[in-house]
Amino acid sequence: MSTIKPFVIVAALAAIPVSAEAQHEAGRDIVETAVAAGSFKTLAAALEAGGLVDALRGDGPFTMFAPNDEAFAKLPEGTLASLLAPENKSKLVEILKFHVVPGRISAVDALEVGKGATLQGSELEFGLRKGQLFVSGRRVIENDIKATNGVIHVIDAVLIPEPKREPYKSLSPRGFLELAVAKGAPLFNAGNREACVAIYELAIRAVLDFDPALVSDETRSALQEALEKAEARRDAARKAWILRRGINIAWRELSRNPRATNDSEVALTSKQSDGEPVNLFTFDRDGDAWFSVNDNVMGGVSRGGFSVSPTGTAIFSGALSRENNGGFSTIRSPARDLGLEGFDGVLLTVRGDGRSYRFSALKTDRRWETRTWQTSFETEPGEWTEVRIPFEDLSLRIMGRWIRGAKGIRPADIRSFSIGIADKNEEPFRLEVAAIRAYRESK
Repeated sequence: MSTIKPFVIVAALAAIPVSAEAQHEAGRDIVETAVAAGSFKTLAAALEAGGLVDALRGDGPFTMFAPNDEAFAKLPEGTLASLLAPENKSKLVEILKFHVVPGRISAVDALEVGKGATLQGSELEFGLRKGQLFVSGRRVIENDIKATNGVIHVIDAVLIPEPKREPYKSLSPRGFLELAVAKGAPLFNAGNREACVAIYELAIRAVLDFDPALVSDETRSALQEALEKAEARRDAARKAWILRRGINIAWRELSRNPRATNDSEVALTSKQSDGEPVNLFTFDRDGDAWFSVNDNVMGGVSRGGFSVSPTGTAIFSGALSRENNGGFSTIRSPARDLGLEGFDGVLLTVRGDGRSYRFSALKTDRRWETRTWQTSFETEPGEWTEVRIPFEDLSLRIMGRWIRGAKGIRPADIRSFSIGIADKNEEPFRLEVAAIRAYRESK
């Protein structure tokens, strides 16, 4: 509790501008009040993009420290456009919630309490400087604008919360290898091969130090062999390739050991146990090579293929042809134990061309495999989007035909994925894939 006396606060606040609407009950909620003021167009657009309009029109009460349009204009060029992009919605919501404190807090109340916890979770600090109310260093230029479900104070700049520091998360053996690839592959692709080698080597040595119950002799042998072979090479690129192959072999071996993939078994916390998606494919240069299965297996002449871009994304591109009863193209991953038992679906990070694509799960990677569990997804032209595909939405197709009433595929049985197109459009197609991740639904 502040030691400033109430009568001193009231006298100091006399110098702070108070809007005419603050003198009476406006009969509007916080959102309606901001819109009616006419100087919060950017804030209104941000609330809409963040999906917070309905929440702030609820009973509340809420106290909003509202940046006006001029405040948003002070942000560095491109910042606002970036925040309003769909892929940055979570960051936008964090910032907007940082401007809202539960309860109805007047300017006098703010100075008395000194601080307030926001909907975002962090605190705002209130203070007085030369007769002006400040909130976390930003000046309040208009205060106590009343609304039916709270009060608005106008501020001259956008408040940006400090990034939340995530608690340290220990990793399982497979987690170390996944992290090493996630950090090392981009460095390799950017030409910093020595740094990539160092990361791969550190991860391998860390896994070799784990309890033998978690890391089998086969896994240790593969990793130790990779270290020895890499040490005999002088070229950093060759070293990185050798170490990565050893990591790939070890990763597959570790995937067969539940205790080596589930950190809860070793009193640790991992991405798999805290609900965060787990990378299955990230498409760096040394990643597993997907392969094409086009309609030429049935006499068609469509063409489509798989490649990896310089930035480490997968490119599925080509052109369909309806000649010889053709009209489809696919790429498919090699079969392996993906360790999907207990997961609910996959997240695809893709940039497409506005066309519809198919996603399939298979039990094998045989080129002539006729049984696939499939669904379709749409893309936005030139836009990165995240596609959520629950396994329960996959339906069985045999030789391209839907099988009514057929059972779905068990996640534990999935060993290969396929991405395809068959929309009868003979214009060239192009789909870029940054990652495929597995997720669990929150319980």
